[in-house]
Amino acid sequence: MIAPVLVTGHQGLVGSHVARLLAGAGLEVLGVSRRAESGGPVKAFAIDLAEPEALAALERLGPLQAVVHCAASFPAVFGSAESEAIAARNRAMDEAVIALCRLRGARLVYCSSSSVYADLTSDPVIEAAPLSQAAGYVGEKIWAEQEIRRQLDSYAILRICAPYGPGQATRTVLKIFVERALRGEDLLFFGTGSREQDFVHAHDVALAAQAALARPRVNGIFNVSGGRPISMRGLGDLVNAVVAQGALAVRAAGQPDPQDGYYARFDGAAALAGLGWRATVTLEEGVADMARQLSGSAHAARADL
Repeated sequence: MIAPVLVTGHQGLVGSHVARLLAGAGLEVLGVSRRAESGGPVKAFAIDLAEPEALAALERLGPLQAVVHCAASFPAVFGSAESEAIAARNRAMDEAVIALCRLRGARLVYCSSSSVYADLTSDPVIEAAPLSQAAGYVGEKIWAEQEIRRQLDSYAILRICAPYGPGQATRTVLKIFVERALRGEDLLFFGTGSREQDFVHAHDVALAAQAALARPRVNGIFNVSGGRPISMRGLGDLVNAVVAQGALAVRAAGQPDPQDGYYARFDGAAALAGLGWRATVTLEEGVADMARQLSGSAHAARADL
């Protein structure tokens, strides 16, 4: 009998997409969140992974073939006191999950972040690029990656860049633009609008996790991004076209952007070669899907989203 897959943070943006995709593929999926809600194909458990008794609670779940670790807390501002407190919580969660995988001999698919890179330039960054020296949230992610590689025999580390999609709670610039477009309000960018981001739909992140599970002998670190860097001005134009049919103005807000000129370009060759993965959801499709969800429409941009 095949052991189940555990998805942590299964009620969050990425975790919910991962759990739904894996269950739909016929796998037995256990979900862990702080306030688990039962229902659907996922058997849910309420476990706070940052608490001292978390590992014992996880061990009581029984044998596991793999863990997809999506649970994490996120700071509003990197480098803040809040970021340090969140890093401590995330470290406790990561320690528990790494220990569980070591004890169970389970494969770990770890959701890391593209924020671990030191410098982003106009050249697409590869996974071997220098890492940041920052503390807080970023420093903890780097620590966890190192511990996974040191302690576990089977792992895949996904450096995810700007995930988005239905059910997203965090009001990122993409979500704010879509909300404003639905209200018929102009789309305002900070600074010159030149800052880039490379958004990846949560469905595509779930596909990357599924691919990593299907290749238990492939260990490594993999960039997971949409493969389409876009400036904030360009994002405004795209949202305007998709959601408002170009009827709105996209203009400067008159406020500076501390990250003006920031690049977000990530090399996807390792994910393609090692996992057979590349993003499938276009930004237009993803924006239309988010607009549908936020407006309460039943019409989906794609049947599988």
